[in-house]
Amino acid sequence: TREMSGPLKQWLYRHRDTPYPSRAEKLELSCQSNMTLTQVSNWFANARFVHSLVNVSYVAECMCLRACVYVSLYNQFKCLLV
Repeated sequence: TREMSGPLKQWLYRHRDTPYPSRAEKLELSCQSNMTLTQVSNWFANARFVHSLVNVSYVAECMCLRACVYVSLYNQFKCLLV
């Protein structure tokens, strides 16, 4: 539930550059969230996976937009290349 994952989300936000809690941090988070240590570990693994998918799709979208801009510029200025 949201109440259970709240402490995990807060920790993840504060440590988004290195989202790998230590065993001691996982134990503390399991107490705060009423989850088992395994559930906390799985939650972080899933959160990192989803985050990586979001980053990959963002990069792909940026690359696609950049390609569209290049094609558009080429089409606008190709008459100058002749």
